[in-house]
Amino acid sequence: MAVVGSTVYLHSTNTENLREDKNQQDSSIESASQKDLQLLAELLQEHLRAEIPSGEFFLVRCVSKQKQTMILVEHPEGLIVNTQATFRVLEEALESELNLPQHYGYLELFLRTVGTKLPYAKRSLQLGVEEFSNSDKPNTDEEGNEEPIPNSFSTSFPSLTPSFPISSEEDLEFSLKDSSTSGGQEEAQNVTSPVSSKQKLPSKGILIAGMVGVIGIFGAAGYFLSSPCILSKCSPIQAAQLLTQASPLLARGAASESDLVVQQKKLNVAITSLGEIPRISPYHKQANELTRNLSQKLEQIEQVLQAFQKAKQATQASQSKINNLSELQIRQELWRNAITLLEAINPKSELYNLVQPKLAAYRSNLKALNQQLLAEEKWLKKIRDASSVAKVATSRETKASSLRDLQKVQSTWKIVVNALKPIPKTSVAYLEAQQHLAQYQPKLVVARQRTNQELIAAKYYERVISATKQAKNYEQNNQLQLAVAHWKQALNTTQSIATNTSYSQKAQSLVEPLTQALEKAQQKLQIYKDLDKTRNDLEKTCSGEVQVCEYTFNRRQIVVRITYEYEKALEQRLIDASTQGNSEPIASVNSHLQRLQQALEAISINAKSSLLVYDSQGNVIQESKIN
Repeated sequence: MAVVGSTVYLHSTNTENLREDKNQQDSSIESASQKDLQLLAELLQEHLRAEIPSGEFFLVRCVSKQKQTMILVEHPEGLIVNTQATFRVLEEALESELNLPQHYGYLELFLRTVGTKLPYAKRSLQLGVEEFSNSDKPNTDEEGNEEPIPNSFSTSFPSLTPSFPISSEEDLEFSLKDSSTSGGQEEAQNVTSPVSSKQKLPSKGILIAGMVGVIGIFGAAGYFLSSPCILSKCSPIQAAQLLTQASPLLARGAASESDLVVQQKKLNVAITSLGEIPRISPYHKQANELTRNLSQKLEQIEQVLQAFQKAKQATQASQSKINNLSELQIRQELWRNAITLLEAINPKSELYNLVQPKLAAYRSNLKALNQQLLAEEKWLKKIRDASSVAKVATSRETKASSLRDLQKVQSTWKIVVNALKPIPKTSVAYLEAQQHLAQYQPKLVVARQRTNQELIAAKYYERVISATKQAKNYEQNNQLQLAVAHWKQALNTTQSIATNTSYSQKAQSLVEPLTQALEKAQQKLQIYKDLDKTRNDLEKTCSGEVQVCEYTFNRRQIVVRITYEYEKALEQRLIDASTQGNSEPIASVNSHLQRLQQALEAISINAKSSLLVYDSQGNVIQESKIN
């Protein structure tokens, strides 16, 4: 967007395109609803409040009539307005942020003070095409004739309640035609009485001579008469009145410290302006009253800001590491001062609702700080107590010789360390506590290791004793295999007992008797295994469809008796074979008897026992002896 003279270009187009676009939009202009216009006014007013320092005193109203959308911006008389900046904010909002539809058509922007009928500044533009000022180019129809401009659009505006005083609805009326004529004048920063271009100015020489004459004649009197608020209207009074009316709303709407700072600056400016009104001014007494009123508001705001500042200092200080208790006491004093300042705010004050949540938070912070001070004293006391207990632990450590003694040493060092560990980093006692911990923690580790070794040794020794008792019981019950296992367990466990414990010497004294007991048990177990094997071999040999034999044995002799049933079965088999004249069964019976005899002989040799075999009648049929 470029500005050349008083003509502003949003998009570069030629005149024919301008007229064509205008004709296409004639039908769409009528569709701009009152709701859209009200929304447009609200959006523009928000932009002015956000980007213009005195934007909260502006009132924006919109109307659509005769193929035009007119935007009126009003402000109180005496308010200093940067016309160019105000128009620029409106244009940028209309062009980029609001993204207006084309049905708004041609736009007319007006600036006017409350209580006047004619605007003192104007700018025209059309969305999407070249923008121009009515002062440079009047509205014309297609034949080039000037179009009629309505004299007033006061009835077209919706009835709104402005944020500053307006005398009546008639004050909103102004002549668009007259404004088109006067719009060609240069737009000033704050124009309150536009000068007609038809007025004749005196020549330069006459003007200078007149000024010199006036100064020479009137002298100092001319200075006082030209001072503000003497003969002219008193804008500081008007601004202060507006601020007095608006400040309660602004104070109640303040949501943060920055909002109060803005209000503070406005009050300071207003009070300074009121102080510049001379005593000869008819407004001097009113200025004093306004000054007292605004000063009271300013004093409360400064009081709240001072409380906020002290709270901020206390908060910032709490984020750094403390080195001594005096730093905590300084923070405590800051919170107390902040609370005192906020407690002085009257419940009827506009700031009361703002400070109450802060006051509750500050009291909570002070309470926490008081608790922290008590905690600091507690931490310092813990360090003193820990040092005393450490001396007791050192004395016990030098005398400890049993598990119970070592356990007492460990528990004493543990009390010392546990008393120092909870001291937080933010505490003034933290550094001293860490120095003590560096000395005491290694002692606790050594005590714990010695205690654990002694405890493990005691458990191992108890296992040795328990395994020895079980081995003896199993051996007495002839459970030799279990007895051997427990003798081995008892002997191996003695090797697990550490040599630097009080149980080491006791365990070594048990090694030799445990070894002897294990050897005896192993010998008995071997004999048992041999007898068990002999029993299994005899059982296998004497078993069959018909029981072959019966047996008894001990470590020295095996006695076997052939059963009558077996002999009877062999005899019957021989009789059958003889009747049939078959000699094969006879050979089979002889072969079986021979194998039985060989098997019994082998069992006797393996068992290292003599063998004695009887038939069913008690006759010895086989005998062997082991040397």
